[in-house]
This record gives sequence, C-alpha cells and structure tokens, in this order.
Amino acid sequence: MSLLNNNTKALELVSKLSREELAVRLGNREAVSGFVTASIRNTDTERRKEQLLHLNPAGIVAGLKALTVLTGAQGAVIVTLAEGAEDALLKAADEAGLTLCIEKKADLVKFDHRDDLLVTLDEAAALAAALCGETAGILAAVEDGDLEELPPETRVSELLKPPFKAVMTDHRFYAPAEIESMTLKDLGSMSGVLRILTEADCLVDRAKKEMQVLREKCCGRCTFCREGLFQLSAIAEDLSTGRLKPQALDLAKEITDAMRIATNCSLGETAGCPMASLLEAFPQELEAHARRKECPAGVCAAFVTFYVDPAKCVGSRDCVGVCPAHAIAYRPGYTAVIESFDCTKCGACLTACTQNAIVKVSGRAKIPDKPARLKNAPAEEAAPAEEAAPSRREGAGKRRRSFARPAGTAAPAPAPAAPAVSAPAPAPAPAPAPAPAPAPIPTPAAPPAAPAPAAPAPSASRESTGKRRRVYAKPVKTER
Repeated sequence: MSLLNNNTKALELVSKLSREELAVRLGNREAVSGFVTASIRNTDTERRKEQLLHLNPAGIVAGLKALTVLTGAQGAVIVTLAEGAEDALLKAADEAGLTLCIEKKADLVKFDHRDDLLVTLDEAAALAAALCGETAGILAAVEDGDLEELPPETRVSELLKPPFKAVMTDHRFYAPAEIESMTLKDLGSMSGVLRILTEADCLVDRAKKEMQVLREKCCGRCTFCREGLFQLSAIAEDLSTGRLKPQALDLAKEITDAMRIATNCSLGETAGCPMASLLEAFPQELEAHARRKECPAGVCAAFVTFYVDPAKCVGSRDCVGVCPAHAIAYRPGYTAVIESFDCTKCGACLTACTQNAIVKVSGRAKIPDKPARLKNAPAEEAAPAEEAAPSRREGAGKRRRSFARPAGTAAPAPAPAAPAVSAPAPAPAPAPAPAPAPAPIPTPAAPPAAPAPAAPAPSASRESTGKRRRVYAKPVKTER
C-alpha cells in the first residue's frame, strides 16, 4: 500500500510499458475522445484527499498517464484548489511524457467534461500502485486526524470509540447498528472522513448545517438540486424551531427520492442524504422534534428553557451579572428567577453559576416562576414574599382592572371618609363672660333659590351591568 507515498517507481514503469502490457496489468478501457480528468468528488466538502497532490504527485501522474494510453485520450486534466503542488505535478508529467493541465476550480461540472473520463485522485494513485503489483488500501480519517491507508476489509467499528449516537460521512448519518459489521469497502466513503456524533449532538441541527454547506456549493443548474435543497433546508429549520407539521416529513421523503435520480453530478445525487438518512435510520429523532416538540440533545433553542433550582441557589448573583439580556431578577434574601420571555438562551448563566443551580431542560417541564427564600438568610434581608418577588416588567405589578361604564350612568360618588377617632381632649378652662354684642344692621331679604335640575334618567341601552358571558370564536375545521 503506497497511496500516501510518492510512487516514483510507477512513474518509471509507465514510460516503458506498451499499451498491451498496460492492458494486462490494468485491464482494457473504453476509448475517450477528450481528456482524462481527475479531481475529488463535488460532494467531498472535507477536501482531505487533495493531500495526495502533495504526498504522491508521481503516483497520480503515473495513473493518469496509464489511462491516457489505454483510452487514447488527448491528455490529462487535474481540477483542484490545492496550492503548492503544481511544480511537482508538472515535473512528473514531463518525465512521463504526459500533456497535463491544472485547472483551479472548486468543483467539476459534468457538462464541461462530457467527452472526458472522470476519475478521483485516489483512483489514479491506486492505478499506479497496481502497476507495481501492489494492492491499494482505502484512505480514512476519524474527525480531524490524519489520513491513513487501511486495508479494505477493516471494520468501521474498529476505528470508533463507543459510545456514540451516529456516524456521519459524505453528509449521511449511520446508526451504530448499521456500521457494526460494515467494512471500509462496504462504506465506500468519498471523503474518507468519519464524524462521530454523541448524545450531546442534535442530528436535526447537524443536518441543517450540512445542507447549508451543500447549498453554498450548489451551482444551481439542476432544478431538483437547487429547489430540493431549499425545501429540505426549510423543513429542517421548521423542525428545529417547532413549527413543522408532521405531514411535512412525507414531503421530505418524496424530495430526497427525486434528487437521487434527477440531478447531474455527485453533489446533487447525495445532496438529499442528510434528510434521507435521518428519515431511514433516526425516525425517533424527527418524531421528538415534530410531535413532542423537544430536542433530545437539548441543542435546539426553541425547545430549551433555563431556570434556577431553588434547592441549589445560594444567592451569589453570579448569573445576574453575566446575562446579556438582563433577564435574571434578584432580591436579597431570595433566590434568583429567570424571566423566560426575555431569556435569549445563550447559556452564559449556565457556566457562570458555581453552584450548578441553573438547570437546562428541553420540552415541557414544570418550572418555578417565583423566588424562594434562601436558607439561613439574615432577618433584615427576609422581606415579605410579595415584596421580594421580582416583577415580570419593571413597574408591572398588579393593576386594577377598569371596564367601560354603560352610557348614561354617572360615576359613583366616593364614599365619605370615616371620622378619625382620637383621644378625648381635656376640659377647657372657664372663659370670662363676653360683652353684649351691638344690635345687627337689617339687610334686604335674598330672593328664593331656583330648584336644582333633575338628574338625567339612565339610558336604557343596557339593562344589566352585571357579569356577561364571554363568547369565543369557533375554530375553523380544516379538511385533511
């Protein structure tokens, strides 16, 4: 196995062997009127196999040279974005007598290479190994580790460390039961990179991110790829926010089935894999989001709620200072309370609390919304609960409800204030007898006062001002 080593031996052999000798070692190939074009697959967003251009330029050129001789192609083309490998590739092509062109593009469009023979970089390197009588392995890497060349019979489970919830490669999710007896050859990964997902990862959220990556790479020529990715991304977004109706999952299945057969490149053929693999291998994950409105991993913010556990809160106020939305209320002597309406669910309070009193739950849960008195709180800090309880909004305490008064009725007069009761005053001292007052001067008599106008009779527009029966709109029945 020599995919990751510079195969100069194959480069020397390919220049000496005739077409018949190459056919004996590699088999016959159909004639090609164009070129032999090598690149990574469009669906390989990891782009890790482009390392072969740096590690094994001689082997790749030797494989391309052998294919041009067997097919009668005009030359070879390498489509890549890798930098720094051009000099080594062109030097190896001169030694082998190969006409080589290097195109700096991210993706390979089949329409532009209809007359060409398309191969991957690792396939070209494997042909060079076969020229030397060697059996090429399969390139694989776990997470961000280095690529390794492993025997095709290697079990995928031997490369992974349990426990894990799923394994993702080429934007497709595999359940642990699926890969338990699967080999690298059976897996057939185009990128060779295995991503491990645990119980802390939400598959719906990860599928949404994978489809966003595929949408950025989509060229837009295929209607099913372009519109299908848009529809699937919208379905995944509704799943993660709790707005999706369960019937939309049937539509997602139809879209993924159509994308497999109605697109023109490897990207379009596998673009529906994130959603298709969830529908096939993880229906319980989709049911939790679509029907129970909860995220098993607690990642989707729409289903997550933060609250303060009164049994653990000690009133340190560490969470109050780090909340960017100021959604945590606190009064001395009582536990803090998170206002769920203002909470942005950033999780800053979860890491700031040193007592682990902040609880993160997903789905429906009974959450305390009133503060509790702290244990061993000083007497001066133990205010009455109704005074210590933080309001939902500043100044938004209990308000008196006022209703519209029926027309024609006067406002009720305020009740007379009760006389203040005071202690009996001491008896006053006897005063001297007053002097006789002078006779009053007579004044003319005042005219009699006019009678007060009668109060208007109350309007008869409403006969009763008592409690009224509330009438609600009837729900509209929809046909299914």
